[in-house]
Amino acid sequence: MSLIAISLGSNVGDRLCLLEKAVLAISEDVGTIIKQSEIYETQSWGYQGGNFLNMAVLVKTEAFPQTVLQTLLEIERRLGRVRGTKTYSDRSIDLDILFYGTEIVKLPELEIPHPRIPERLFVLYPLIDIYPEWIHPILHKTIHEMVTECNDQCWIQPYGEPK
Repeated sequence: MSLIAISLGSNVGDRLCLLEKAVLAISEDVGTIIKQSEIYETQSWGYQGGNFLNMAVLVKTEAFPQTVLQTLLEIERRLGRVRGTKTYSDRSIDLDILFYGTEIVKLPELEIPHPRIPERLFVLYPLIDIYPEWIHPILHKTIHEMVTECNDQCWIQPYGEPK
């Protein structure tokens, strides 16, 4: 059994409903959700687009990393995600494996831990909610340490709070 962290984001359509559907699908198709973060609203990162709702879940799974990836891609497809050629674009749902226990995976289609975790507050804040003492297996830093060192200038706030 492995403990994994998955990031969820949506900025198209009924964002909250899409996150809820993704959480349900993850619990049905990937493993048992141990904890889920607050939902945060953030500006788009890396391009000019609509605001995102972001969160993270902590999951116990028996599936291998590549199987989890394929399952998440299928959940994205079912929830209307259309992958284009752009790296950053609006999307109905985005699901990323952030950590898979202490494993380090480097494959053409999958890199774990996710390489941009330390650069993104929209990933780090939800991780603080679900597992603040998680140690990054390459950087050997906690989530709290990465937050204090993060240079991300995008705004982030709990969903529903006035800007």
